[in-house]
Amino acid sequence: METSSLKHKNAIGHNRIVSLDVLRGIAVLGIFWMNIQSFAAPFSAYTNPTAFGDFSGFNYWLWVVGHIFAEFKFMTIFSILFGASMAIFYQRAEAKGLNAFDLNMQRMLWLLGFGLVHAYLIWYGDILFTYALCGLVVVNLINMSTKRLYFIVGGLLMVPVCMIVLVHWGAPYAGEEFVAEQMAFWSPSEAELAKEIEAFKGSWLETRIVSAQSAMLIQFSGIFMVGWRVVACMLLGVIMLRTGFISASLSSSTYRSIALWLLPFGVSLSALGVVQNQAHGFSMQYSSDIGTLYNYVGSLFTAIAYIALTMLLVKSKIVLGLQVALANVGKMAFSNYITQSLIATFVFYGFGLNYFAELDRAEALVVVALVWVTLLLVSSLYLSRYKHGPLEQLWRYLTYR
Repeated sequence: METSSLKHKNAIGHNRIVSLDVLRGIAVLGIFWMNIQSFAAPFSAYTNPTAFGDFSGFNYWLWVVGHIFAEFKFMTIFSILFGASMAIFYQRAEAKGLNAFDLNMQRMLWLLGFGLVHAYLIWYGDILFTYALCGLVVVNLINMSTKRLYFIVGGLLMVPVCMIVLVHWGAPYAGEEFVAEQMAFWSPSEAELAKEIEAFKGSWLETRIVSAQSAMLIQFSGIFMVGWRVVACMLLGVIMLRTGFISASLSSSTYRSIALWLLPFGVSLSALGVVQNQAHGFSMQYSSDIGTLYNYVGSLFTAIAYIALTMLLVKSKIVLGLQVALANVGKMAFSNYITQSLIATFVFYGFGLNYFAELDRAEALVVVALVWVTLLLVSSLYLSRYKHGPLEQLWRYLTYR
């Protein structure tokens, strides 16, 4: 399909690949759906849904739907797109006769700086720092053959699985002090929760002090646990770009078949995880390790199915206006990601509207919907006057000097 608003070009062409922008827009909005719980409630509530707040009735079912259809899925898509974007950047730099490797490395180092600013001055749940570190690894592998990349992706995806299994087997031999520390994180006491809530309802400086520890913990886990999967998904994005999977270059029947096979399988695995974790009472001993594997595996299949469905959407002429709006959000994904954090911290933290720990899951989703509408409108208005988002432009300037 080719219209005045949507044009498909190859990876090295000067025009953007619209399917990537649409997909990126969906991913950045979907990530906010999952991140809202970390903005609105204490740190432990994201990993352990029973740690804080109402977990019954409508709120329970909202968590189930979010866990099965959103958690890890949009982050996986975003990681795949990040790898594809790195490959496009590399190809275009080479086509211009520039040192593609050095530019990509420099680009990742600047992103590392952005991630640190985001994590310690805005919101502790930053992913840019982890992406930058993983990107430094990916740029060294980006020119490998597709066959070799498949083997690397498979091996990297298995590392966290092996680590989780080993941790589970070794759990009975862990010392009491270590178990107590893990339990304090998994299910904090009322006193600890009250202390955290009070801090986030305080001044900007108070929120920075209490969130610094969470930021460091996320960065540590990003390197040693999440990083394996992120690198694998980035390399998978390189493969998908080469094969035309994420540029809407395959046939509609191919995308349809992939979605019909992978979506039920991925969703079923994640749903089985809900059943198993609930059967174990969301205990730390089960749900913090073995219980995570269902969604870890299922989310990858679901994410690929979502990509296939998005490619079907882009190849069709359905809701073209929405596609353009989503593409605009995707073109400004970096700016919109940070904007989501700025809006959410203002809504929930003490230096803003002070709704921290006061909204249940249903009410928090109202905030998500309002932010989505805002970003869809503002992104289109901004790009009607400017070529790049503000942070995208700054990143380009710093990279190219």
